[in-house]
Amino acid sequence: MRGTAAERKLDVPAERVSPSLRLLARSWREVQRRPLGAVSLATVLLLLTVSAAAPLIATHAPTDIDVYQKWRPPSSTHLLGTDSLGRDVWSRLVWGGRISLAVGFGAAFIGTTVGALIGLISGFLLGRVDLVVQRVVDGVQSIPALISALAFVYALGPSWITLSLAIGVPILAIAARVMRSTTVVLREEVYVEAARALGGSDAYVVTRHIAPNSVAPYMVLLTAHIAWAIVIEASLGFLGLGIPPPTPTWGGMLVGAQKELLFAPWTVIVPGTVITVAALAFNLAGDAIRDSFDPRLQQ
Repeated sequence: MRGTAAERKLDVPAERVSPSLRLLARSWREVQRRPLGAVSLATVLLLLTVSAAAPLIATHAPTDIDVYQKWRPPSSTHLLGTDSLGRDVWSRLVWGGRISLAVGFGAAFIGTTVGALIGLISGFLLGRVDLVVQRVVDGVQSIPALISALAFVYALGPSWITLSLAIGVPILAIAARVMRSTTVVLREEVYVEAARALGGSDAYVVTRHIAPNSVAPYMVLLTAHIAWAIVIEASLGFLGLGIPPPTPTWGGMLVGAQKELLFAPWTVIVPGTVITVAALAFNLAGDAIRDSFDPRLQQ
């Protein structure tokens, strides 16, 4: 029998079922086969939705200071309590997610995309081009990520764009390495040799065969680097080198909060938990996306 379970239930030919219904049926099958991936994707969507809706769901302005309300525990007035300056933790959390997620997505997209293109060209051409490119990548990769980020922030000043570029540079080197290895393997596949034998140009082979078959590792790199970038941004904020106050970020919320762990633990636990959950969700979502693109795992 042809088609998915949904198509057979409708008792119509697969070609007459709408693409949206086929996509829905396939998505449901993926959820059933990988429930952990589905939960991770749902968590990512929830984080993005909450951050996007910050102006609507924040109960207070994130920068409002009320020293008479400092260190208040969670209550109906302050859902997640207040910090050392009396600022509402919930409001700062949802507004801070905008900056932290923007830096995470920006750094991961810039670094992974540029690095993937460099790795693809290097792995496909090989020879002297590959030698020069890989030595440059070695040089970039030898610089510790935090040192590179510190240099960018010091030179260009703290902003979410600067942080995205600063964190994206180490990502670029890693992505270039991985995509070069993937391309070297793909260029020796039979279908690539067949395309060349039929007169396909290098551009044709790359765009029609190698690039599409590199989507799975690219998606894994992208999602994993989003999680990594969020953690690095939080680390820079914790060191006081992220977005300057009073703009809230998840890392910035931890600055000085470690001293309040005993008598106001929510100021540490809340942002720390969100950072951990976000990083884990993006990593697991990347694994689920990779599996969905891998034809060896398709039934």
